[in-house]
Amino acid sequence: MALAGLEEARVVRTPAFARIADTAALVVPRHEIALIHGPHSTGKRTALNTWLAGQELPVARLTLAGNESGRKLLQLLHDQVIAPDDLPERDLQDDLVEALAAQPRIVVVEHTERCTAEAAGQIEWLHGRPGQQAAWFLLGGPQAAKAIGRDPLLWDAICATVEVAPLTDEVLLRALRGMHDLFAGADTDLLTEIDTRVCHGVLGRWSRFLQHAIHLRDQAVALGRERPVLDRPFAKAVLASMPATVLKKR
Repeated sequence: MALAGLEEARVVRTPAFARIADTAALVVPRHEIALIHGPHSTGKRTALNTWLAGQELPVARLTLAGNESGRKLLQLLHDQVIAPDDLPERDLQDDLVEALAAQPRIVVVEHTERCTAEAAGQIEWLHGRPGQQAAWFLLGGPQAAKAIGRDPLLWDAICATVEVAPLTDEVLLRALRGMHDLFAGADTDLLTEIDTRVCHGVLGRWSRFLQHAIHLRDQAVALGRERPVLDRPFAKAVLASMPATVLKKR
């Protein structure tokens, strides 16, 4: 989820970027399926979208709500790949089989931790049709593998997996200092303390912290005060402004 007010923040290339690029080099030319999963807000979607932006194949995107029947999944995919059309299930299947065989493309299914057994079965059926040229990226949270496993045939069809974990140690510090100048000038011990208390290596939580920090910084400047830096008093003020649910110990 993109956060408003972070236009200053820079995209940082975490280890997930290289791992997803390596996986794509395997699955895309072979029209296979990859699973990209891990805790929420660890940068899976950002890394995948960055790779997708640098390639030329058409991309169809589905976002699962968790209540998709097989027919509903066909309808959503038909809307993306061909055009919106209220057709019988068999006709939706036939149209998609033809379209997925007509040219190479990429299908991204987001929130696959919500995938129903019926939807999983439909994905496997479409991927298994002779001549299909789609590479599938199944993107999801920590329960994505369990959800996909509801259909053993889909699980067996997974060619590669990438698990994206929270960042730690020097990898985390490099990412933070690349993300924004507020972090670049902060004391290492302070960043480590904030991470231990609140963010736990999850870049999405650090982005939320940064959102509040930028807001408080801009407020101070607007009131004619000195532009704050990320020191302990300012960090304390930022933490006090954040939602209580974020601050709970996890």
